[in-house]
Amino acid sequence: MGTAHTVTGYDVDISNSLYTVADFTFSGDATITGTDAGSYAMELKPADFTNISKNFSIVEIVIVDGTLTIKVRPITVTINGNTDTKVYNGTDQSVEGYKAESDSDLFDASKVAYSGTAEVKKTAAGTYAMELDKTKFSYADRNIKATFVIEEDGELKLNKKDVTIVVDDAEK
Repeated sequence: MGTAHTVTGYDVDISNSLYTVADFTFSGDATITGTDAGSYAMELKPADFTNISKNFSIVEIVIVDGTLTIKVRPITVTINGNTDTKVYNGTDQSVEGYKAESDSDLFDASKVAYSGTAEVKKTAAGTYAMELDKTKFSYADRNIKATFVIEEDGELKLNKKDVTIVVDDAEK
């Protein structure tokens, strides 16, 4: 979770130099606090201000409300598919999964999801790529815009099995 951000206070622009800040009181709350990305309004109202001047009986209060805008934080997430080397055994063998890492202090690997299949399953000897697709990764936090980079695709390597054949050519 991110840190709360706060904006406090307001500026005053008075059209008549004889009327000053000392001629009114403020009874509202001029504070905005937010943690999540988005825009937050201060929600000041003319009723929050009271004219106390004996020299001005009609004072129009015009509010240009304050806002706090928290932008979505961009991060880069590096994906490394799991790899494994096995020996051919005549049955399906597989490797699955990946590691997700980022240097951002806001990164949480549990929020990374993959909508594809992060697995390669084969029977015959050979080397097979997992074929991870960076467009199928997502990050479940509306405050973060994650860009995914596949550093290493996952891989299954099935080595050929050594077989010894003994041919007995002896005469019987």
